[in-house]
Amino acid sequence: VRAVAVAKNAFKLRKQTYFLAAQTAAVFNTMIEESILHIDDSYRGEAYGAETNDALEAQRLFAMKEGLVLDTVYTAKAAAGLLGDVRHGKIPPGSTVVFIHTGGSPKLFA
Repeated sequence: VRAVAVAKNAFKLRKQTYFLAAQTAAVFNTMIEESILHIDDSYRGEAYGAETNDALEAQRLFAMKEGLVLDTVYTAKAAAGLLGDVRHGKIPPGSTVVFIHTGGSPKLFA
């Protein structure tokens, strides 16, 4: 399980992410170990809400190729992390990936 931290650093996000992942796993009558979580905060940028070049690139690519609108605060940073994982071989070709788009469009219209 990989998560991209966009507001908090990886250490602060770890416990919250594990709690939510464990609750989700319980719905399916299974358990997960905290050790399977990989939280990457390298796409966060200078501060919460700060746009990054990687996020802007992901925003354009997802809009052009998939018709998905991503905001630059959260979802485009997560998408940038996904693209980075693909480019760096962390996600091998042919893998099945679930990208959870959590919304976050208000900044698009500011």
